[in-house]
Amino acid sequence: MKNLNGTAFLFLFDSNYLRNNIDYRHTNKFNDEVSESLFKTHKELIDNMGILKGEMLLDFFCKNTVSIKGDKNRMSISQSIDEDLYAILLLNLVDSLSDNWHTFSRNRFLNLGIKITHISCVVITNVTLSHAKKIDDQLQALEYFIGAATTDYGNPLHSTLFYEYLTRSVYTINNEILYSDAMDIVNWDSYYPSYTMRYVEDFVFDSTARDIWKENLSVGGLESSHIIINKVGNYHHVKVGHAIIRAVFEGKIDREFELEINYPNAELAIVIPRQKLEKYALDLAHPEGGPKAKYFKDVLSIEQRDWSYMEEQIRLGIHEGEVCGIKIDEHGIKYYADIGVTGLNGVNKVIRTAWIIRKNGPIQLTSVYPLDLKEQFDVNYEIRPLLAVSKENEKEGGDKWGEIYRLANQSGEFYASKCIPTPVFVSGTTEPMRDGLFGWAYVVLYDLNHEFVSWLKNNRVGSSYENNYLINIDKKGRYEESVAFAEGFCKVLKSNRIDCEIIKHLD
Repeated sequence: MKNLNGTAFLFLFDSNYLRNNIDYRHTNKFNDEVSESLFKTHKELIDNMGILKGEMLLDFFCKNTVSIKGDKNRMSISQSIDEDLYAILLLNLVDSLSDNWHTFSRNRFLNLGIKITHISCVVITNVTLSHAKKIDDQLQALEYFIGAATTDYGNPLHSTLFYEYLTRSVYTINNEILYSDAMDIVNWDSYYPSYTMRYVEDFVFDSTARDIWKENLSVGGLESSHIIINKVGNYHHVKVGHAIIRAVFEGKIDREFELEINYPNAELAIVIPRQKLEKYALDLAHPEGGPKAKYFKDVLSIEQRDWSYMEEQIRLGIHEGEVCGIKIDEHGIKYYADIGVTGLNGVNKVIRTAWIIRKNGPIQLTSVYPLDLKEQFDVNYEIRPLLAVSKENEKEGGDKWGEIYRLANQSGEFYASKCIPTPVFVSGTTEPMRDGLFGWAYVVLYDLNHEFVSWLKNNRVGSSYENNYLINIDKKGRYEESVAFAEGFCKVLKSNRIDCEIIKHLD
């Protein structure tokens, strides 16, 4: 199909109404209404006009795998819907559709959509705005018609929902009407007697529409991409699940297995035992870990006392690393992931991390290994916050703690900028609370005698509370953003051997 990269218009219908109305149940009523409106507004079809139809499957973006079970012969996958992510994407979708010509009521769209009610939609391509408005006028009398809008194929959310997920229904070319389902062209032979009807099993639609956003993101596409990248992220647990599924299909699994993922805290539950770093991989005196420790010290300036810095580097890198060498034995699910780390001398290297998931247990680090030069590969370290000052540039006294505080704030802002608050829908209101829940966070430091705490006191940052020292993180009452800032702030403190914890406060 040509010209799909041109203007396409979307017509939305309340499919719940159709399913619950005995007159419309098990029918193609909304599609018939679109066909009739199309004929009434344009007696002659436009060449290269395409029609796509289906359900608005926004919930497909929000499915989380919560468990994978099976053996070499069978496998079952359980999923759930991330309702917070769904609310974020729904609001973004309504906002992006509202940026151009549209006739739907935002309130009705949001009220229908938030219940994860499927909305039926028809997309007509290669028609003018004037033509789309006439079709919309014809449909407005229908109680179950929600409204119309302009699609934006420069937005990956639109491209997926209103192109990838829809069925190719009708296409007109050279006085022919191509169709894949006779139910889609009821009465078309009387509407357009001069056209030849031809059944085709499958349309070969031009992929241009699907790929526009990859080369030319629109303004709305940039906003949607920010959400998709930061909220529909390829989490490490998801990668493990995909690796297990591949291994089953490739015949590499020969025993029973079970992977449980408890969202939304699965990623936070990844265990990196202190002793695996401090008493093994970074311990020069350890009979097996000694050679590794020498490499990390000589090449990355990471020593035994820097175990907490190494831990945070692994936590940063594990989400980018690919899951490899997966196998399952009597102890659990085992695999490795090669990840990039930044040394305390500013040198970047890829190292190998080994992991295990015991039955009903979290993901746990079992070892780390240096990699040869030929096994190194490029990693985008620029997308990570700096967690510590290079040892070569390390300062002393107040200057040292001031620099750590600066880095902590920088890291906090980095994580806060990636935070996308979950909108709160309140009954009786027309618009949700976009900033999410109201609250803030505290960073708690336990050692009142630490030099960093003294620096904070001298610079009037934070305050003493009982036997602890508190730094209040309040991003104007935006709870999720405050917590994200605090998490980034603590990463720097922990990397510099400053014991701390986050306390969250909802108002």
